[in-house]
Amino acid sequence: MRALALILCVGCTSFPNPSLPFATGSVGLPHHGVLTRGVPIENKSTGYERLRNDERAFGTRSMVATLQAACAQVGTPIAPCVIADLSGPLGGALLPKHASHRTGRDADVLFFVTDLNGRPVRSPGFVRFEKHGLGQGENGIWVRFDTARNWALVRALVSGSESQVEWIFVHPVIRDWLLRYAEGQRESIDVRTRAQTVLGIAGGPKAPHDDHMHIRVSCTHDELGAGCIPSAATRDWVHTLPSPVAGATSDSTLAEALFGQGDS
Repeated sequence: MRALALILCVGCTSFPNPSLPFATGSVGLPHHGVLTRGVPIENKSTGYERLRNDERAFGTRSMVATLQAACAQVGTPIAPCVIADLSGPLGGALLPKHASHRTGRDADVLFFVTDLNGRPVRSPGFVRFEKHGLGQGENGIWVRFDTARNWALVRALVSGSESQVEWIFVHPVIRDWLLRYAEGQRESIDVRTRAQTVLGIAGGPKAPHDDHMHIRVSCTHDELGAGCIPSAATRDWVHTLPSPVAGATSDSTLAEALFGQGDS
């Protein structure tokens, strides 16, 4: 009942609020809420590094644990996961770039890349990949989209019954690359189905998601009773859309409208 009351009040109140003393942790929706009792992710650990040493490093315990576990499986000292923004210490608006990232359940992770000879290298930053899989970093270096390792990260994020991942937003073309690769590798039906459900469509001029993946974890059972509101209510409707094909972007505006995806 408390969660229902919070949902009814979400459009007319701010968080935290004396009238909702139970609200704690990840409170509200990813694009309309705050974070309490957030935990910071370390700047560097097994399999990952943060892109920047700043305060946009806070998440729920579930978010931080999910990132650390997945990156530990896939990242290496030479080519680690490069983690960009999570949330601020108290959540809320993370301007100027983000519409979401407000409740500690969102994180941006740069794509794995190789050099032009196919050797894994550290990502040079936010690289926008074109349909041929090449992109140029801000440092002028050209790199390739590392489909194998980006799929390995998705697989690590979605595998297992304990996975807390609710969405992984990427550009439709990149979603298609990953799912086609998984099919070619004869991944299990369970993993491919889970990945197809979780990989959310995102794109368009405001939120292309062609230079990183945007990961969102679900509310835990305890968080649901303390003010966290799932953002998956429209999942079934979104996934009635056709599977994306190379070059398609029309689905992206729908995802943007549904989920407040005007962020990077």
